[in-house]
Amino acid sequence: MKRLLLIALLPAVVLGSAEPHVDAARMLAHGISTGDQIIVGNALAELRSLSCKGDPQASELLGEKYFSGREEFAADPNKAELFLTHAAKHGVKGSAITLVMHYLKSPPTAQTLREAAIWLRVARIEEEADSPRYRLAESGMKVASAGNPNLLPVEDEVAREAALILHAIRNDLLAGEPGPCQT
Repeated sequence: MKRLLLIALLPAVVLGSAEPHVDAARMLAHGISTGDQIIVGNALAELRSLSCKGDPQASELLGEKYFSGREEFAADPNKAELFLTHAAKHGVKGSAITLVMHYLKSPPTAQTLREAAIWLRVARIEEEADSPRYRLAESGMKVASAGNPNLLPVEDEVAREAALILHAIRNDLLAGEPGPCQT
């Protein structure tokens, strides 16, 4: 009987991931695909808990969901920015580009164009500058700034801020910092 139980539990052990955010993402996908709101709620709670504890991949998953507003998520720009910034500051691939798109989604201001320019520079160096997503973000930046030349950030400031972020990413200076949850 003990052997039968052990054999029955083996697939659960083998299929489990060493990275908790992967398991939570799988659980979320399963809940969404089956329409099981309890599983969806548990998966969201787990992702949020992981993100609050500082898991940048969990933050990226939540940020992407809140940015896109797909599936079980209502689009929430404030939450998207919060989670994506945490992920991007930790060097999670794709999060800097999504953050640029987030800033370009609303009417341009000096602040949003500055933030978009900084994260676009980080993405160009940290991610693939020839990827379709990067080119889309770069084009979006050109369009947003074309009609608003007086809102463009000073290039030296953008370069300096991007260099500080890249330094923190490459030297893992933010490791151990708490996640993006508000107190």
